[in-house]
Amino acid sequence: IVFGDWSSDVCSSDLCSISGLSASTTYYARAYVVTDFSIYYGNNIEFRTAEITVNDVDLNVYNVVEIGNQLWLKQNLKTTKYSNGDLIETTTLTNIDVEEEPKYQWPAMIDESYVETYGRLYTWYAAIDSRGLCPTGWHLPSDSEWDELTNFLGGENVAGGKLKSVENWSTPNNGATDEVGFSSVGSGYRIFSGKPIYVAVLVDVPMWSSYEGIQSYAKTRVTVNTQLQ
Repeated sequence: IVFGDWSSDVCSSDLCSISGLSASTTYYARAYVVTDFSIYYGNNIEFRTAEITVNDVDLNVYNVVEIGNQLWLKQNLKTTKYSNGDLIETTTLTNIDVEEEPKYQWPAMIDESYVETYGRLYTWYAAIDSRGLCPTGWHLPSDSEWDELTNFLGGENVAGGKLKSVENWSTPNNGATDEVGFSSVGSGYRIFSGKPIYVAVLVDVPMWSSYEGIQSYAKTRVTVNTQLQ
């Protein structure tokens, strides 16, 4: 929510133009006139700027949120295709840990009814495929971009709560304020070795980075019902 004034030199008799506004933000403004004797103010006016949205190749729509100097998609990806239109493979419940560089996607909890709220799960190799998983013009965040977000929000101990939605998490959902409108939800994850199962829906959400931290373990950020790690 932002307060501000506009000057009469940017207004006609019935129209005012204000530049430099952020998307998805509520503003309060008022006109004023300066004379030789005083300043006269008009009524406060409240308005909200429009959401920024982008589409993926499947025509799923994502809202964009501005946090610091960065733009982020608010929803988990839902696409079944790379940006060039190629299908992303999927599998049944089989063990994929012995496969080299698997490139798969699954609906969260292997249930298409979960996709609208929780999105899809992607292996890291699918996420970094050169054909592009993200909508055109977007990319998987780097480790340093995650660090920038975390630091902007005050560090690991508090950033998670500011990113989490107050809904679609199990209790206690500690610290959840969704202060910056990121609206992270507990979509869970797939265990990658041993008995293949899908776990932790409503409990945590691992989010990929483009950085392979150590062999076989790409670096992620995880929001849980406590904090960002």
